[in-house]
Amino acid sequence: MDKDLLNGFKKQSSSETEFSRMAEIILRESLKKFRLERLRKEIDNALSRRDREEFIRLTTELKELTKKENFR
Repeated sequence: MDKDLLNGFKKQSSSETEFSRMAEIILRESLKKFRLERLRKEIDNALSRRDREEFIRLTTELKELTKKENFR
């Protein structure tokens, strides 16, 4: 294989790998934010309904998620 062609392929492959990693990070962060937002809304709903058991379950889930995923 031509040396320039091989180098071009390596550069393209490297760029695609970097792009793939960045896309993965963005997707993961988006999912984390979505889960946080969903949990907070469900917690608000549980409070509105005065559903103590659901509130405790959801806040426990939120605590675990923030601890596990290093949310702030």
